Amino acid sequence: MVAIFGLAERVPVAAGAAESGEDDWTRHGIVFVQATTDQRIQRAADMDLARSTFILLDNHAAPRPGNKLMTLIPAAGDGKLRDITPIKGAYVADPAVSYDGKTIIFSMATKADPWYHLYVVSPDGTGLKQLTSGEADDVSPQFLPDGKIVFISNRSGVRGEYHGHRMTAVHRMNADGSGIELTSMFNCTDEFEPAVTNDGRVVFSRWQVFQCNAKNETLLHSMNPDGTNEGSLYGHIRRPVWKLNRYKGLQVTHPRQMPDGRFLCMTQFGPALFSNQHEEVLLRDVLAERNPSIKGRFCTPEPLSNGKILTSYTDVRVEKLPPDPKNPKKPPAVRNHVDHGVYLLDFDGGQLNAVYDNPGTSEIDAVALAPRTKPPVFPDKIKPDEKTARFACMSIFDTRDSDQHHKIKYCRVIASVSNAYRLQPKNHLGVVTQVLGTVPVASDGSLFFEAPADTNWSLQAYNELGEVVRDHMTWVYGRPGEIKVCAGCHGNRGFAAKESRCTSCHEKPGAKFLAKDHPKAVRLGGPLFTDEPGTLQYRGCVNVNGESANIRGVSTREDSAFVEGVNLVGNDWGPLWFPPAETKHPASTDLLRELKRLEGRDASQRRSAAINLGWLKARSSSEALIKALDDSDEGVRREAVLALIGSASADAVDPLIDRLADRNWAVRSIAHTALLAVTGQSLPFEPEAKSSVRKAQAAAWAQWWKQGSITWCAELRKRLTANPNDRYAIKALAHLGGEADVETLIAVVSKAKGTARSYAIRALGSLRAVGAVDLLARIVESEKKDPHLGAAVEALGQIGGPKAARALVYALDHHAETQIACWRHSPTYRILLAMANVGPQACRSAVPRVLLTTECDVDRLTLYELDTIERLIRHIVRLDGRGPQVVQTVLELLDGKPTVECKNPALAKALKAEDMNIQSPLSGLGHSTHYLMLAATDARTAPQIAELLKHRDLYVRWYAARTLGLLGNRDVVPQIIAALQAGPREATVPISGHMDKHRYGAPFPRYRWALAEALSYLPTSEGTKALMAEAADHRNISDTRYAALKGLSRIGTPQVVPVLQKAARDDFNSICRDLARQSVEQLETGTR
Repeated sequence: MVAIFGLAERVPVAAGAAESGEDDWTRHGIVFVQATTDQRIQRAADMDLARSTFILLDNHAAPRPGNKLMTLIPAAGDGKLRDITPIKGAYVADPAVSYDGKTIIFSMATKADPWYHLYVVSPDGTGLKQLTSGEADDVSPQFLPDGKIVFISNRSGVRGEYHGHRMTAVHRMNADGSGIELTSMFNCTDEFEPAVTNDGRVVFSRWQVFQCNAKNETLLHSMNPDGTNEGSLYGHIRRPVWKLNRYKGLQVTHPRQMPDGRFLCMTQFGPALFSNQHEEVLLRDVLAERNPSIKGRFCTPEPLSNGKILTSYTDVRVEKLPPDPKNPKKPPAVRNHVDHGVYLLDFDGGQLNAVYDNPGTSEIDAVALAPRTKPPVFPDKIKPDEKTARFACMSIFDTRDSDQHHKIKYCRVIASVSNAYRLQPKNHLGVVTQVLGTVPVASDGSLFFEAPADTNWSLQAYNELGEVVRDHMTWVYGRPGEIKVCAGCHGNRGFAAKESRCTSCHEKPGAKFLAKDHPKAVRLGGPLFTDEPGTLQYRGCVNVNGESANIRGVSTREDSAFVEGVNLVGNDWGPLWFPPAETKHPASTDLLRELKRLEGRDASQRRSAAINLGWLKARSSSEALIKALDDSDEGVRREAVLALIGSASADAVDPLIDRLADRNWAVRSIAHTALLAVTGQSLPFEPEAKSSVRKAQAAAWAQWWKQGSITWCAELRKRLTANPNDRYAIKALAHLGGEADVETLIAVVSKAKGTARSYAIRALGSLRAVGAVDLLARIVESEKKDPHLGAAVEALGQIGGPKAARALVYALDHHAETQIACWRHSPTYRILLAMANVGPQACRSAVPRVLLTTECDVDRLTLYELDTIERLIRHIVRLDGRGPQVVQTVLELLDGKPTVECKNPALAKALKAEDMNIQSPLSGLGHSTHYLMLAATDARTAPQIAELLKHRDLYVRWYAARTLGLLGNRDVVPQIIAALQAGPREATVPISGHMDKHRYGAPFPRYRWALAEALSYLPTSEGTKALMAEAADHRNISDTRYAALKGLSRIGTPQVVPVLQKAARDDFNSICRDLARQSVEQLETGTR
C-alpha cells in the first residue's frame, strides 16, 4: 500500500515494501524505535531547515513512558509486531544490528539510571545484556568487522570548546563492554553517529566551531577503527550545491555508505547522496522532479543491500495557535505536527512506500535485521609504547593562495588543553591552549615535526616579521607512533604530494615536542567585532591594522593578527610583557621565574621558559636569551632564537649570525629569519645548503654587520624617507634604533598606512620616545576612533610620564568598554595594561571605571590563572589604593544592608552592577563578589570573606572560594573544608521533573570544585586529607574530582601519590585519569 498524505484521518499501514516480493530483507524484518507523537528527538539525523543546529544530547527530549524498541518480522502486512523493550518507561534509541543479524545493540536510559548506556538483545527479546555503565552517555553504537563495537560517549569528562557541555567523541570497546578506549577527538569538540564503511573504516560527523565561535558546522570525517588515518571526508571544501550563505554553515550528519560507494547522509536540507567524485544529490531536488507530492520530512535513513533506503518519514501539518491575549499585536505562533513512520525510499526513482506507520506514534531509527556482508578488518596500527606522532606537510607552498604562502618561514604548533570545569549551563570559556613550539619551513615548503600523541593541535604560519600568514582552521591529532602527511595548505583537493618532497621532508626533522615541554596555557574565546569592516576572524581574535585581541580580555603584541587567539603566555599572575621595574608590576615575577627556569638543569623546562620569554618580549631578557643560544639542546636554541625576534637589541645580532653555523638546520633557519626581522637586511642564507655554501653566506652576514652596524640605522632612515610603508625598516629601528631615529618614526606615523603605521607607533614605544607623547596623545584623544588606538596606548604605557597618564585616563573614559558580557574589543585590555605600566599617576581615581570594564559573564574566573584582565584590574586597584574601600563596601552589601553608602557615586554604581549589557547577568550580589575578588589583597580580611561560604547566593559562595584561594590565609582552611563537606555531592542529587541535559539535580553554579581548588592554594595537612577524600569520592561530579586531583598534584607530598595512582587506574572519566597519571609521572621524575 502506498502511503497517502494530507488526509484528515490516518490508519496503520504495513504493506508497501512486501508487495514487490523482490527483497530478502523483508523476510528477516526490521527493528525500530517507537516514540510518542511529536516527541521532538533532537538528534543529528532529525535535521532540516527548521532545525539547523545540533549538539548531541544537549537538547535531547525527555524519556517518556511508551518509548519502545520494536521488531516487525517479516517487514510486511502479515508481519508480527513485537515490543522487545527490556524496561518499560525507558527511553531507547540508536538500534544497530550485527552482521549475522542475530544481535541488536541499542542505547537506553531509564528512570532509575538517567544516563544512556549500551545494551544487546536478540530480535526475539531474549538475551538482554548491559554493556556499559557509569555517569556517561553512551549512544550510537555500531558493530565493527572484528567483533568490537564503536560508539559515541561523553565519558571523557572533557568540556567542549563552545558552551562547555560534555564533549562527545568516538570510542571503541570489546563485544562484552570491556576495554573501552577513546579513539578520536581528544579534547574540545564533538563527534556524532559513527558508521562502518564498505571497506571497514569508521565514518562519523564532527562538529567544528570557528569564526570566533560565531559559526559552527557539522562535517564528515573518517578513520580506521583504532583512530589512525583520521581525516576529513566531506564538507571542508565547498562544492556548488553547498555554497550557501547560511549563518550556521553546513550540517552533514548520520553518514551511511551505499552499496555503490556513495555516502548517504542527513543535512539541513534533508537526505543527500554524495561521492568523492564530486557527485551531490539532494533528495528534495529528485523528488521535486519525479514525485512532487512528497513534501514531508525524513530522518534516520539506512541503506539496504539492494540500493534502496529504509527511512523514517512524516508529513507536516501546520496548526496556527490562538493569539496571545497578553500580546494581541504579536503574530500568532504555529506548531508543526509530525508523525514519523517507517518507509522504503527509492532515491533514484523518487518512490516512497510505507513499511509501518502507526498513527499516534513516531517510528524512527529503523534498521533491517537481514545478515550483511562483513567488511574487511583493519589491523590496529597504534604503537602503545610510543608517546608521540609524526606529522609532515609536503609543501606549505602548494595552495590556492601561493603569493602569501611563499613568505612563510616557520610555524607555531598550538595544542588544545582539556578543560573539566563548568560553572553554569552555558560557558563562554573558549579553549585553553599551549604553544608546543616552533618548526621551520624548509626551502621546498615542507615541514616535519613530532608532537605528543592523542593531542589536538593546529598550526599558525608566520613570515619573517612575525606576521600570521595563514591560520590552520581545524584540530589535528595523531595516535601513538602514527605518521600523518598533508599534501599542502588549503590546496586543491585530489592532488597528492610529490614523492621527492616526502623524502626531503623526512630527512630534515624540524622539531620534536614532548608533553612535558609544554609552557603555560593561554585562552581562546568567542566572537569579537570592531568598527572596521571585515575584521571578524577565527577562534577568538580580531585584526585591525595589526591590532588583535581575545574575547577573554587578552591581547597580543604580535605585529599582526594572531588569529588563532593564542594571545598570551598564561603565567600565574603576570600580564603580557615586562614594564619598567619601578612600577613593581607583577609581570616582573614572571620574568624572573622564566629567567631562572631558562638556566635550569632540565632541557624541557628550558625550552618552555624560552617560549614564555618570547611571549613576554622583555628587552631585559635579551641577555639571557643570547646566552641560551649556546645551549646543548637544539630545542632551547631554536626557541631562544625565536624569542629574540621580539626582544633583541643590537647586542643580539652577532650571536644570531653565529647561529647560522649551528649544527641543526632548524636552528639555522630560524636564526636567519630572526636576522631578517631584527636588522631589516635581506642578505640570503640557505640553511639546507652544503656546508661550504652556508659558511660563505654566513661570512657575508658577519662582514656586513662588522662594516655597517654603525651606519645601518641611517640607511634604515633613508629607506623610510623613500618608502614610509617599509615594515622591515620600521621593525629594525625598533630593535636597533635610538633617539636619533625618533623624528623619522614620527614622520612615518603621519605618512604610513595600515600595518606599517602600527609598527611605527609601537617602535616609538619600544624606544621610549618621550618626544612622541604629544603625537600619541592626539591619536588617543581623536574624536574619531583611530584604528591604531591600541598601538598608541601600548606605546604610551611604555614611555610613561604625566602626559601619557592623562592620555590613558582619557582613553579609559572614552574608549574602554564597560558592563559587557564576553564581547571585548581590542583597545580595552591595552588601555588597562598601559595604565598599570605607567603606575599610580595613571591609576588614581580610576577604580570605578576600571571595575566597570570587568566582563560580566557568570563564568568569569572559572580559570582564574588565565583570566589576565582580572589579574590586571586587581593590580590597578592596588595602585589606586582604594581596594580596602571596595572590599568593605561589598561586604556591607552582602551583609544585607538595603542601602550602601559610598563616598564615590561612580564606585557605588559599579558595585551595584547597574545596567548590565548582557542577556543573563550575574545577580547584583554575585557581581559584587566578583569585584570583591578583584579588590581583596589583605589576607587579614579572609575570615570575613570566609563567612560568605554560607551565603544563600551560590555565586557569592563560588567567588568567595576563589578569593580565599588567592589571599593565602590558611586560618580559613577549616571553614573551606566545612563548606566542601556540607555541600551536596552533585551526583547524588536526584533529578526533579524530566531528565535534563545536565543529568544532575544539583543547582547551578556547581561551586564545590572552587572550594577544592582553594584548598590546593592553601596547603595544610587537614586540607590535603579533605582533597584526598573528594578525589576518591565518585558521588562528586568529574569537575570536583578533577579539582581535587589537581590540588593533590600541586601539593605533591608523598602521601598523595597513592590517591593519584588509584585515580590514574580507576577514575571513571579519562580527563581525571590522564591528570592523575601525568601527575604521578611528574612527581616520580621530579619534573612537576
